[in-house]
Amino acid sequence: NNRIQLFSSDGNYLREIKAKNMCWTVDFTKSGDIIIVDSDDGTKISLFTESGQFIKQIDDEHLEKPFHVSVGFDGRIIACDWSNNEIRVISPDGMQLLQSFRASDHDKSLYCAVYHQDRFFVSDSKANCIKVFSEEGKFLYNIGSEGSGDGQLNNPLGLAIDKFNNLIVCDTGNRRLQIFGLDGTFVTKTGEKPSSEDDSAPWSVAMSNIGKVFVTDFLNHCVYVFQ
Repeated sequence: NNRIQLFSSDGNYLREIKAKNMCWTVDFTKSGDIIIVDSDDGTKISLFTESGQFIKQIDDEHLEKPFHVSVGFDGRIIACDWSNNEIRVISPDGMQLLQSFRASDHDKSLYCAVYHQDRFFVSDSKANCIKVFSEEGKFLYNIGSEGSGDGQLNNPLGLAIDKFNNLIVCDTGNRRLQIFGLDGTFVTKTGEKPSSEDDSAPWSVAMSNIGKVFVTDFLNHCVYVFQ
């Protein structure tokens, strides 16, 4: 529908923000504004107030084809840039390229990157794993491998860190969420699919400030809430 919809944490609709194109990703900045990638080809990053007022488009001098953006605890913008299979770290105002490193050998496979405890956690959908990099961008280790067993992944997409310092992974191809320790140890999983529907696609995941887990289902057009 080319829009961002805002809901209260208990699911009540609040308002919408119209975008020009398909909205790929959304996050809040440290100041409470909303940052989105909203282009059909994934090249434009826009900034809005929470009330829906357009602020600006972030300078794309340092971002060629960003697909996913997240905001670190220090306000830096972390982008999965599909043009060179790189993770690019941009200053909070979007004007300076602070860091970049190649994160995959597969085209258009970097779906999500989050920064936590001096490490980058990056979902590589075609390698079927989560890649972990140091603060300097040096590869450290993989979490998961291809398959459908516990700790195995099929087309992993969205990532989030929960209040227990566990990594939540949208294991989209296996129609479930999987939970790992930050060292890659398998912890637990949801059912094989988060609903009774035959076709489901957990796509993105986020944590509320009271610990609820929100998961978007791309095929069933809804958001699941887990406690």
